[in-house]
Amino acid sequence: MTTSAATDPNRPAAEPSTVWLDPETVRFLERHQATCSTDVARRELIDLGDAFLLHDPLDADPAFNRIGGVRWPEDGVTFEGRLRTVMDVFRALDRRPCFWLSPEHSEPADLAMRFVGRGFTEGRGGFLMLLEQTPSQDPLVGLAPGVRVQRLRGGRRPEGELVGGIADALSDAFGIDGSARRQLEIDIDDGLRRLPGVSLCIVTVDDGVVAVGKSHTRDAATYLSAIGSRAAFARRGYGSLVTRVLARDAAAAGSRWIFLGVDADNMPARRLYSGLGFAIVGARARDFLLG
Repeated sequence: MTTSAATDPNRPAAEPSTVWLDPETVRFLERHQATCSTDVARRELIDLGDAFLLHDPLDADPAFNRIGGVRWPEDGVTFEGRLRTVMDVFRALDRRPCFWLSPEHSEPADLAMRFVGRGFTEGRGGFLMLLEQTPSQDPLVGLAPGVRVQRLRGGRRPEGELVGGIADALSDAFGIDGSARRQLEIDIDDGLRRLPGVSLCIVTVDDGVVAVGKSHTRDAATYLSAIGSRAAFARRGYGSLVTRVLARDAAAAGSRWIFLGVDADNMPARRLYSGLGFAIVGARARDFLLG
């Protein structure tokens, strides 16, 4: 059996700390995170002036069809007019209205209450986590026999067989199957070929892909996403290994902001990332879905 690749499983997990950032930085990170979702070619990020809309014409998942960065007027009449306009946009796109709000920075301040009063249901929400301290230890030191770390840089065509292994690992980690599995492989290949700012870190054990993570760098910031391990290799430190490699690479490349997103109720992940030097950014982001 392969031993843990990166961390001591008996060491107590760290409690996440919290950092508070100025409104402009939070807005920048919100938009950067949404922009990174457009590494899938069909997705688009639409600037609405006082908000942004992420849209996927093939996938109706609210995670890829949502409005964020809302800065709307407080006046009731003007607010209602703005809301009607945006609801018409969702209707034209054939998508359920979905909003993600930053409690300290979305406007007006009672925006969440207004959505609830109009029939929206609040979801679990989530947190951004920002790297405060780059892991000091080289992640590649002391790997177990048979464990190998590979990096795929964007802007070039990856090997088809490797892309298939990556898609299989992510599908296993996140419960993706059927046509969505095939589309995932297409999206991975396309994103790597088109976007030099995208990188993948792959962990293989005896030449089989067991863990994957992605980074997207632009405007001196790096967003980490799609970090997952095959179920049979969970809790062996491979997700931690991927995260540390991506974080150190981003820091070495000069990124000022290195961050990721995590579900609000995923305390194990929050503690894991905290132990790697990440801190929670502000209060929990809140998501609202109509119907």
